Amino acid sequence: MLTINAVPVEAPSTNRVSDADAHFVLAAALQNSGSDVEAGRERELARRLSSRYEELERRASAEKMAVPRGLERLRTDPEIAASRGPDAAVSSTAQQDQRELVKFHLDRGQRLYERELDGDALTELRRAVYLSPYEAKAHLLIGRIHLRGGRPQEAVNALKISVWSEDSAAARIALADAYLKLQNPTAARAELERALALDPNSADAKRMLGTIK
Repeated sequence: MLTINAVPVEAPSTNRVSDADAHFVLAAALQNSGSDVEAGRERELARRLSSRYEELERRASAEKMAVPRGLERLRTDPEIAASRGPDAAVSSTAQQDQRELVKFHLDRGQRLYERELDGDALTELRRAVYLSPYEAKAHLLIGRIHLRGGRPQEAVNALKISVWSEDSAAARIALADAYLKLQNPTAARAELERALALDPNSADAKRMLGTIK
């Protein structure tokens, strides 16, 4: 068993190097959002899972990047994988299995969120994030759960990762809501203006912007 943000998670059956890479990337995202404690936890998990962690740190430092080249989203087109030989085809199949598992946890987390079963929803969403650190929708839902639970600073941390992973009007609006709860109208206004740039017809962004003095 592994623990992600204090929630026990069964380690996936995929290889430990891939798991370590995922934790390394998530640590970089958390560090970027100012969540230093959580980032440290993810780095420690990456270090425990694979000695490759030290190599990734050296490469990131040398390239002056948070995440070294090679850890971006991998293309997994079956024809591309097949053209690279049997090992690549096996890797593509494993990645497809992992994507399906991410979707399972994400869909289940959303259903639980809609039923306001926030504790169970967080467990599922954190499992999705464990498997796919760039899963913007999972981070968005985690942020919304924190907002509903009266934890605006934790919401900001999650929503920044969502925006970092995939910019969206929905995440920007939720982030603005969190900033308003933190009594930071300037930051909230900036997020709402960005949301309207992404979706000029957003009624929620326009309504919230109209409440900021």
